[in-house]
Amino acid sequence: MSSIYSLAHHTIIFFGDSTLEIDVALKSISQMTRSESSAFGGREQFDQVIKEQVISRPWFSRVWILQELVLSSNPWIQAGSIRIRWKYLCRHTLTGSANYQSSHPNCQRIQGMNNIKIKYQQLIDETDSSIQMLFDILKYRRGLGVTDPRDMIYGHLGLCAPIVRSSLSIDYSLSVSRVYQEAASQIVAFTKNLSILSYVEQI
Repeated sequence: MSSIYSLAHHTIIFFGDSTLEIDVALKSISQMTRSESSAFGGREQFDQVIKEQVISRPWFSRVWILQELVLSSNPWIQAGSIRIRWKYLCRHTLTGSANYQSSHPNCQRIQGMNNIKIKYQQLIDETDSSIQMLFDILKYRRGLGVTDPRDMIYGHLGLCAPIVRSSLSIDYSLSVSRVYQEAASQIVAFTKNLSILSYVEQI
C-alpha cells in the first residue's frame, strides 16, 4: 500500500457523509487563503463545526491511516461531495485560539500527524532518524484502539527506512510481547537511548 500512496498525484481521504454545516465550513475554510470573510460571520462557528462534526470522526484514531496521510504528496479530505486540501484543514485547526486547541484532544492528534508528514521526506533515507520517528509515532499514537495490538507496530513500518522494515518484519505468528520487545530493542540499538523504558507501565 505504501507504494500506491507514494505514487499517487492526489489522495482523497473520505470521511463519510456530510451536513449542510460541514459543507459551508469546508468550502469557506478552503477560501480563507483569499478572504477572511465567512458565511457564518465568525471563525468560532467554524471551530464548532470542525470540532464536533469533522475531527471527532473515527478516522483520526485509526492506526493504519497514518501511512495514507504521510505518504501522499497531496492529500485531500472529503465529507459528502465537498473536499479540501489537508493543509487547509490543518491551517484552520492549528492556528485557532489556544483555548480551542487545548479543549479538544484531536487538535493535538492532528498536530502530531501533520508534523510526522512534514518530517517524513527529510528522514526516510536516514536509518537512525527513521527509527526515531517510529518511536515518536508510537509515543504520539499511544492509546489508540487497534483490533490487534501488533498493528501499532506493523501499521507504521511503511514509514520507516528499508533497513528498519527488514529488522522488524511483519510476522503475526509472534506474540504481542515479542513484537514489542523486538521493536524496543531496535529503537534502543539505533538511537542508543534508553528513554523508551520510561514508557513501561508494568514490570
